[in-house]
Amino acid sequence: DAPGGEPGGEPAAHTAANGIGDDLIARRRAAVAGLVGATTAEVGAMVADLSKLKSGVFFDIDGVGLGIMGARVLSWESFGLAQPETAAIRINPPSATTVPDEYRLPLTRQVARAHQLLEDVGHRVATATIASGVSSSYRWVPAKALLAFEEQFAAIVAAFDAARARLLEGYEAIRERAADDIHRQAVEAATRGEWRGDEAPDEFADRVRSAFALAYPPREAFAAMTLRKRPAAFFLGTEIEDEIARTEAARRERRRLAEEERLAALERDLREEQLRHQLWADQAAIDERLAAERRRLAEEEAAATRVRELHVEALREAARRHVDPFLEIIDQGLEEWADLTAEMLALIKKHGHLPGAARERFLDHLALLRLKAFWLRDDDELARRVAEMEGLIQRPPAKAKGQEERKEQTRALAASMAASLTEINGLCIGEARRTFASSRMAMLEL
Repeated sequence: DAPGGEPGGEPAAHTAANGIGDDLIARRRAAVAGLVGATTAEVGAMVADLSKLKSGVFFDIDGVGLGIMGARVLSWESFGLAQPETAAIRINPPSATTVPDEYRLPLTRQVARAHQLLEDVGHRVATATIASGVSSSYRWVPAKALLAFEEQFAAIVAAFDAARARLLEGYEAIRERAADDIHRQAVEAATRGEWRGDEAPDEFADRVRSAFALAYPPREAFAAMTLRKRPAAFFLGTEIEDEIARTEAARRERRRLAEEERLAALERDLREEQLRHQLWADQAAIDERLAAERRRLAEEEAAATRVRELHVEALREAARRHVDPFLEIIDQGLEEWADLTAEMLALIKKHGHLPGAARERFLDHLALLRLKAFWLRDDDELARRVAEMEGLIQRPPAKAKGQEERKEQTRALAASMAASLTEINGLCIGEARRTFASSRMAMLEL
């Protein structure tokens, strides 16, 4: 059941009330009811408006080639040992990392920073990922946050490249250091075995070191490690249909010209045949042959048109099964803002001001809110309220003559901060409601 409380849901009810697609919705609901063995009253309808997603870009973060710094498996034979034979339990061969942590962690940390940046600035739009089939790791970055995202990502990539250059510069030393460390551990393992009374294979430690050196990745593999962002192109069903319509119109025009030329050539051939045999053929026979050829061409065209109509209808029906993704994004933003506002008001009520850590976190959240909350308009009222709140948070305490005056100043500051928070909260919710309404109307018009 849809949010309207009745089978069919609010989107279908409003669409029908406006006279938009009544027959289409009824036919589709009847078809689905027949497929699932239900009544049409039990079948809902969902309408999607993904057009606003064109005002942003989907991104994914990918660290390429970093797996070579992880564990490298060494075979049992490289240790001079036979493969252990067990009936039910498999004993895997040992493994070793290839790069010390002081070189590996600076690279992996930049990848983690890039993922966190995309998580902070972008939005997860489950509707779009389900509809398009892209990976759920993609995040939608609104246009107003795109420049800031690109700038911060470029800084992270620069740090990644610097860490990679440091690794490449010391490649030979790192490889020798890693091989020496493996050799030392192999010597210690052989020594422990001798203490237990086990005789180590000949040249055990040297054999282990050689096997590790052979398995060590070449310099080119480390040089190929990259940190990249992958944008995903987003196409609307309407754009695809427009392109299909343009292609179809051009195809029909080419077909019409080819058919006219073919019919004209056939008529010329028939008349030339008539003249060659010096026969006065009946004009009706010529017309009949031309008509038969036209019927055959029309039947071919009708069959091809029906196939294309079925494909286009399948695309349209797939698009109508999803809901407006912007409502999902707005709900996420309002939930984060409501939780933070409640927390800040509780701290103000308890302490009379915001403690240092909470103050910095709230200022960062205000900046992030203005960056990623695309539904907020940059009008004077919101900017004034946000600036006022930032000033209250950063205002140094005034000098007071006595304890009572200090308490009075604290109460006044707390009241001002609480009022400003309430005003900003109201503006955010009001803007979200207006965006919700305009998005819903655009969905109904579609």
